Amino acid sequence: MRNHSTDIEIQHRGQWVSSQARDAAIRTICERVAEGASLKAVCLADPQLPSPGLVYVWCDHYPKYSSQMRAAHLAKGDVLADRILEVAEDESLEPAARSVRIGAYRWLAGKLNPDRWGEVRRVDITSSVSSLTDDELTIRIEQLQKLVYKPPSGEE
Repeated sequence: MRNHSTDIEIQHRGQWVSSQARDAAIRTICERVAEGASLKAVCLADPQLPSPGLVYVWCDHYPKYSSQMRAAHLAKGDVLADRILEVAEDESLEPAARSVRIGAYRWLAGKLNPDRWGEVRRVDITSSVSSLTDDELTIRIEQLQKLVYKPPSGEE
């Protein structure tokens, strides 16, 4: 009888997959995802790899796989950002098609790696306000509002 407490094994297309095989599969998948491919495309292109659904199950069961996949998606965000420049310079594309692709790559890069490619500004406001006078506090609040508030076009 197998010891499932030390090595949970998940069935893969009718076969039991060893931890070494899972490690190798995840390594291959993450390399290809980091190069810009979708998880679905990677898994369907190679019959030796598990289905995308099983990869998600593995990521839920094994934190190391989840962190490897997260790192792959961060790298994919960088690849997509690079593709934006390639598409922008591709004169064979119609301007509308170019715009759609750039928008899609930009959006996805921002979702995959929001710290680097997202449009949200993070503001650190850890200063102590307890020692400020009312006037100083009002000035500080106005300064912070200017950092985070962008008036609609036409307003100032």
